Amino acid sequence: MKIKYLSLIISVMLSVSLTTACGSDIENDKTSGTQNSSVSKFDDEMVLASNDKYTVTMVKMGEDIYYARIAGMDNEKVQSDLNEKFKSLEESRYTRTHNYTAKPVILFSNEKILCINQTAYFGEDEQSGSSQTVLSINMENGEELELSDVTDIDALAEKIFNNDGIMVVSDDVDASVEDFLKEHYFTSSGDVKEYLETYGKFRYNENGELVIRLSSSAGIIEVTEK
Repeated sequence: MKIKYLSLIISVMLSVSLTTACGSDIENDKTSGTQNSSVSKFDDEMVLASNDKYTVTMVKMGEDIYYARIAGMDNEKVQSDLNEKFKSLEESRYTRTHNYTAKPVILFSNEKILCINQTAYFGEDEQSGSSQTVLSINMENGEELELSDVTDIDALAEKIFNNDGIMVVSDDVDASVEDFLKEHYFTSSGDVKEYLETYGKFRYNENGELVIRLSSSAGIIEVTEK
């Protein structure tokens, strides 16, 4: 009887000891988590851009597949719509195949404009094929910027047609502006203007300069206005 009673006491003491130890670990975890979140709201490696109006981070969808997410905007409706746009853009690819990598790249950002390139690479390496979607967004209302919103298309079309007043900034592209004009059978600045209004894509470089993208069979030709 004494042996059974002694065993019961020992069991109770061990139970109390283990409970105390687990409770201590939980409290340490809570404290650690609070400290980490107070140091930084985001993982530094996931932050792509940040200013007083918003922060852009990367969100993982699959293995080596990421898309952008906005946080910190005053207008929650605009923020929600943009996040749905970024997510849907990658989901449309992800539902078809997982055999690719994707990552958002910030081309330019300030409090009013965000220029982002959602790039996907298919196959085993970057030479196997890629898809690029460049979005230039008015961060005050969430709308995509048109080329006509940021430059005089008439003047730009004239410069491109005459190949004067512009500078090619493309890397590793064999085609020239002359090739671009010839390939599309453009015979006037009006033809170029129509192309720009319909297909004109653009971005901002790290210096905040407008870069216009012209498509040719040799690749994307990028030009800036002098």
